[in-house]
Amino acid sequence: MSDPLAPTAKPRMIWMDSLRGGAILLVILWHSSGILVRFGYGHAPDWLIGFNEFFAPYRMPTLMFLSGMLLPASLRKPLPTYFSGKLRLIAWPFVVWTVLWILLFPSPNTLLSFNLWTTSYLWYLLYILVFYAIAPLVRWVPGWILVLLPWVATGFTDDMNRRRFFFLMGFFFLGKLVAENRAVLDRVLASRWIWASVPIAVGFGVASAVYGPWRYYGLLAIFSVVGVLCGVKIAQLTTTRRGTAAIRFVGRNSLIYYVTHFPVITAIVMLGSTLGVPNGAMIVVGGIGALLVGTLAVWLSKHSWLRLLFAFPELRFRRSTQTKTITADPPPTLSTP
Repeated sequence: MSDPLAPTAKPRMIWMDSLRGGAILLVILWHSSGILVRFGYGHAPDWLIGFNEFFAPYRMPTLMFLSGMLLPASLRKPLPTYFSGKLRLIAWPFVVWTVLWILLFPSPNTLLSFNLWTTSYLWYLLYILVFYAIAPLVRWVPGWILVLLPWVATGFTDDMNRRRFFFLMGFFFLGKLVAENRAVLDRVLASRWIWASVPIAVGFGVASAVYGPWRYYGLLAIFSVVGVLCGVKIAQLTTTRRGTAAIRFVGRNSLIYYVTHFPVITAIVMLGSTLGVPNGAMIVVGGIGALLVGTLAVWLSKHSWLRLLFAFPELRFRRSTQTKTITADPPPTLSTP
């Protein structure tokens, strides 16, 4: 999910594109198999379900953590600029793709349904929009409170959607806290303890796959934190390698891949089910199709009006001539300052 939607241009931050891209690929893989079950078209192989559940404690916390890391830079902007950016780059694609989703795949939920707007596949955009909205109001609250309080709140609700909201809120503000204390993060990542924590992350992932799912419980957040930090370390070590260029591309354009992948996979699964395509083939074709369509959408968004599907243009007025100009935005990502 630039302001929760812009690329990280500074060399020392390129690893964020790698990590974000990896998380988006895991989301696409999860939905390639999960949509089969969600809409009753079939079942995914047990090994793939286990693989997806292994990464479940780390996928969305990683994306939310990265969004939060860019919050301090965003808050340094004037408030009108800050909020206009969030409306253009988060609220706009959220509304556009929610409408497109209900038009392409009609359901009992109408556009006036609260459930549609809060539980669709675009819930991540809604969450970061809310978190960015309240961030200026709580900027003087100690960072550790903004992290721990939401995690504590997960223990007071049995509703999975509410629990997810509070759980990920903690990771959003954890990202902000870490960004404001980068020296601490650098020391942690440079120490030998980061490698000693890898077995903890792997062990919890395995436990989640075998005995879970355990989703969005504040008491278990520490394991997700360990996994996210391990992911940061691995991303930093591998970012300069040629093999990560494609992953970084996905990370730089993560919003486009995020909003397009679910409708594409759903359409492929519905068509494949009608044609009697085996489940395994639908999973493969769905994942590849989502990546191809997402990549095409990235290219088209740079060369046509289709850019409006992913970001509302920034309108500026030159005082000298009073002429309106439209400025181009950087590639939309799910984590932008």
